[in-house]
Amino acid sequence: MRRMLALMVIMPLVTFFGCGKEGVEGIDEDKTAIESLIEGSSYLGSTEHYGEEDIDGTKEEIIPICWWRGHPTNIERDVYITIVGDSAFAEINTTIYDTLHIIAIDSIGDTTIQMYNKFFIEHGKRYAIFKKDTVATYHRGWRLYALSGVDVTSEPNTVQIDSVKIEWGDSTRVITDILELETREEVFTMNPEQVFTISVYTNDTTALVFLHTWRGNRSHRWRLHHGQNGFHGFCQAAPGGIHHIAVDIMTHSTLFDSDEPYDSNTWIIPYRIE
Repeated sequence: MRRMLALMVIMPLVTFFGCGKEGVEGIDEDKTAIESLIEGSSYLGSTEHYGEEDIDGTKEEIIPICWWRGHPTNIERDVYITIVGDSAFAEINTTIYDTLHIIAIDSIGDTTIQMYNKFFIEHGKRYAIFKKDTVATYHRGWRLYALSGVDVTSEPNTVQIDSVKIEWGDSTRVITDILELETREEVFTMNPEQVFTISVYTNDTTALVFLHTWRGNRSHRWRLHHGQNGFHGFCQAAPGGIHHIAVDIMTHSTLFDSDEPYDSNTWIIPYRIE
């Protein structure tokens, strides 16, 4: 709803005000300043949402012994910015070209190790709102005011995350729309190394669900297990700063079938440590 409200407010204003008070040249300079602000932002700049992949993980029947994503061979980022007066709305789209590597055996008792590689393409989307109300020497006065999480879908895609519930201390956050905008002050905040529980609800109970976050002082991948209508687990927050939790769902056949395509949906959720 907040995302739709922002679009409904900004787009009519664009039609009414046109290019804005500084003209085309000023608008271009502002867009460049906002793009620079996005690239350097702890909230918006990172594209490595899976962190440093662990090579341990699924040990079941095909039997993937371990799997990991390689380093992306190419990352394309397109930022579309609409400026109205001292406010700006940005749509940030990212396309990632990468490879899923699976080391597996073909059957129980088999001692022959097989290596399977699945090239894949993922598309990520998020939104942000900026305000021009700070010092002019800082990105021409622009600052990040509000942001959404990131919705990442593979090509093709059949699995979807329906909602995510995060519980820590006496607090609970339920996310039903990862692209909903919230102000920086509304981004949920944890204590350093806070232990939290997470529940993920999907359209596919046979899917595999993983959580990418922290363990100790490094990123880590955790397997969430199905029960009580969702996938559940617990983890530890980062020691400090701005970070992201990546909830990563993929079809069972992505890992357990050598021929089926990579099929995944990921929600990337920003959080702050104070």
